[in-house]
Amino acid sequence: MFQLDNCVYYIATLGLKKVTDSYNDILKNYGATRVQWIALYYIEKSDGIRRSALAEMMHSQETSIARLINRLVKNGFVERKTDPDDRRAVKIFCTDLGHQMYEKLLPVCDSFYKKIIKDIPKEELETFRSVLDRLVINSET
Repeated sequence: MFQLDNCVYYIATLGLKKVTDSYNDILKNYGATRVQWIALYYIEKSDGIRRSALAEMMHSQETSIARLINRLVKNGFVERKTDPDDRRAVKIFCTDLGHQMYEKLLPVCDSFYKKIIKDIPKEELETFRSVLDRLVINSET
């Protein structure tokens, strides 16, 4: 018989929420959120990215990404520039302040990641990722 408390997706959702809340609490101390950090990470790595590409990387809707970019621009972390190869297109770049925030948050995020995987053998992490991948695939078919 179906029992919600034993469902893998329910357990995963609750666990992820707890981890995400902890992550957000840490990032809040630095004036950022998890979503802002993820966007800043991809923008920093891409050296000029279109909104549509960022939305794809973040698995999010372009309208949500537009609002996120607006907040990042308002906070001075990113700027929009017209693409010289396509004057209709706009690319997003980190500002100096954005680069500084990225450099400040990178070790914080790395430390958090190391904290949550401590005492978990590499093989178990690989199994977890594999099972999660299969759950996602199965949910889409």
